[in-house]
Amino acid sequence: MPDVEPQAAPPVNLLDTVAKHRCPICRYVYDQAVGAPAEGFPAGTAWADIPDNWCCPDCGVREKIDFEPVR
Repeated sequence: MPDVEPQAAPPVNLLDTVAKHRCPICRYVYDQAVGAPAEGFPAGTAWADIPDNWCCPDCGVREKIDFEPVR
């Protein structure tokens, strides 16, 4: 059997591993366990799977990049 080198895992963005993120303007919280069904994201949708151009559904002012992780 030939030696096979393990492939390196892709880098992990730690912000994508946090289950909740909050809008700094209106304080809306995206909770991965709940999702945002009205926005088309069912419960369990990971933060990493939310498009980068997604805007806060409550205030519409802030984009995904502006959200803060909730610990």
